[in-house]
Amino acid sequence: MTAPLEPGDVVQANPEATRWGPVFVIVEQVRAWGVQGYFLVHTQEGGVGQAPIRLSHDQFVRIGAAVWTFQDNGPDMPGGAP
Repeated sequence: MTAPLEPGDVVQANPEATRWGPVFVIVEQVRAWGVQGYFLVHTQEGGVGQAPIRLSHDQFVRIGAAVWTFQDNGPDMPGGAP
C-alpha cells in the first residue's frame, strides 16, 4: 500500500501523459482530481521562480517527500521567498 499524497511530496510528471513530463513537482495541495504544485524555473533576472502546475492522477507518479521547499528559504537565501 502506498502512502497518501500530502503537501511537500514530490511527484514527477509523466511525459506520456502531459507535455510537462518529466519535470519534478512539489505538491502544495492534494485534490480529489490530482495535485496542484510548482516546479522551479530560472527567471530572466537570473533568480529562481515557481511555475504553477496542476496534474491529474494519471499524469504523475510519486517520487518521495521534499526535504526543503521553496517556501522554506528565507529572503536571504537564493530563491528565497520574500
